[in-house]
Amino acid sequence: MTKSLQLHSNFLSESSFKLLKDIFFSKYTAWYYREHQTRDDGFFFGHDIFLQNLPCSNIYENLTPLLDKLCIKPEQLINIRANLVLKTQEHSYSDFHIDCQSNEPFTTAIFYMNTNNGGTIFEEDNSEIKSEENKVIVFDGNSKHKAKSQTDTDRRIVINFNWRNNA
Repeated sequence: MTKSLQLHSNFLSESSFKLLKDIFFSKYTAWYYREHQTRDDGFFFGHDIFLQNLPCSNIYENLTPLLDKLCIKPEQLINIRANLVLKTQEHSYSDFHIDCQSNEPFTTAIFYMNTNNGGTIFEEDNSEIKSEENKVIVFDGNSKHKAKSQTDTDRRIVINFNWRNNA
C-alpha cells in the first residue's frame, strides 16, 4: 500500500455521516456535467464546494465535522469538490493524476459517501482502496491515483479535499 496513505473507516459519527449522505444523495443537490475526469477518460458530475480561497457552495457549512476531524483549518484549503460517477457496464478508469497543482506541499483526502465496487488505485504500487461509505483516505497530494467506476450502484459519490500542509 502507498507508504504515506492513512485509511480510516467509520470516520464520522453516525449522525454526522447521515446528514452528509442525505445532502449529497438529495434531489436538491446541484451536480454539474464535466466532460472528463482527467483527459479523455469519461464524463462525471461535480459539485465545487471550495475554490479560490472561498466557499462556493452552501454545502461547505455542513462539512465542519469532516474538516475538524481531518484537522484542516480554512486558511489551509486549496479546494473541495464532490464527484458523482454514474454506473458503468464494465469498470472504467480515470487516468492517473494528482488533484491539483501546488507550489507548496499539500495533502489530499478522499471521503467515500457510499459503498460500491468502485475505488481508488494508486500508481506507486497499484494498490486499490475500495469505496466504502464513511471511509476516508489521506495521502500526499503528489501521489498519483485514479478513480475506478462502479458497476453495482447507480451512483458513486466521493468528496475530495486538498489543503496546504504549512498554512
